[in-house]
Amino acid sequence: MDQVEKLYQERLTRVSTAFKNGKPDRVPIFSLATTYVYTSQDIKPAEAFNDPAVAQKANVDFYNRLYFDGCGGVHASSNRKVGEILGGGIYEHIDDGTFQVKPNSINRMEADEYDELIESPHKFFINKIWPRRFDLMAEEYTPEKYEKFAAAIAEAGKGRQVNGPITEVIEKQLGLPCMFRGGMTNPVDIIFDYLRDFDGTMRDVKRNPTKVRDAGLAMVDWMLGMATMSPPDPDKVLIAPMHLPTFLNPRDFEKVYWPSWKKLVDEVTSRGYRVVYLFEGKYEHIYDYLQELPKNKVAGVFEHDDLKLAKEKLGDTMCICGGMPTSVIQNKTVQGSIDYVKEVIDTIAMDGGFVLTSTIPMMFKNDGKLENYEAVNKFVHEYAVYK
Repeated sequence: MDQVEKLYQERLTRVSTAFKNGKPDRVPIFSLATTYVYTSQDIKPAEAFNDPAVAQKANVDFYNRLYFDGCGGVHASSNRKVGEILGGGIYEHIDDGTFQVKPNSINRMEADEYDELIESPHKFFINKIWPRRFDLMAEEYTPEKYEKFAAAIAEAGKGRQVNGPITEVIEKQLGLPCMFRGGMTNPVDIIFDYLRDFDGTMRDVKRNPTKVRDAGLAMVDWMLGMATMSPPDPDKVLIAPMHLPTFLNPRDFEKVYWPSWKKLVDEVTSRGYRVVYLFEGKYEHIYDYLQELPKNKVAGVFEHDDLKLAKEKLGDTMCICGGMPTSVIQNKTVQGSIDYVKEVIDTIAMDGGFVLTSTIPMMFKNDGKLENYEAVNKFVHEYAVYK
């Protein structure tokens, strides 16, 4: 085994052990950087998306400069052309390669259509949602429509073709594991993120909670199929953003969101997959439910929660991740950033089951000063050793 392969195995074991809520040899440091890899180096994401050589060099330079034990994965492609071909979508792509949700682009489902969604989620999306969201899908069939749709599918597949070789370079040449095996979305977040938006979803939760719950349950098998397209890896994980629960009180959460989430995560983990949830917002109000997640099979990245309380309440259930707010490494000095993270390590990480990472995926240059990020990671790697 050469030195790079040995380094890779050491890092993989370190992060994997922590994600399994165990105690590795030292606190793992994990990268949730997406387009920050480029913006922190004054490279426009579009430049990287348009030239794999630029993307590869930027990723290699970034991960050579900053110490990490693992990263989520490579972001070297954009789905901009897919939306252009289909004529629509949720996202507005900016010329520099960044994107944002287009106003009024999500709500494409009516409040009285839940029965159709429940009957067949897949058909409902194809027959109702896609034609409302994409101009091409509303057109009558023609050979030209078929060719455009095939081009959109081919364009969507380019991401893996570009990301794969760069991932291999990061793992084989730098010895850095890319840990995300795939993604997963909780069923009721599909309603929130793709069908009804905030206002519509919150009205439905109050006026027709049974339909929201049943729609979530109806989508479990669909979401399960997408989450398990690749075989499970004992060390790699699925990434799952969480959006709606932070806005729900415990009673509504239990009524509409929890049934399908619990059913999905139980089935996914029973098949050998592990999940890292991005707990966006605050989740302290539903810790009693999070304690019922499959023990030592999930991890959570906490954005705004008190990590001391999270560790106290959830440490027996899951790996706690976070501890490095982007506001800290952006606004504090180098020493101030180190002092902040040292306090986190000293109070949260003592018994393992902890991964240091940013509290959100990092996209923009002002998500953190690169020199602060570099100094914090170097300090933690040297300081946070389990004895």
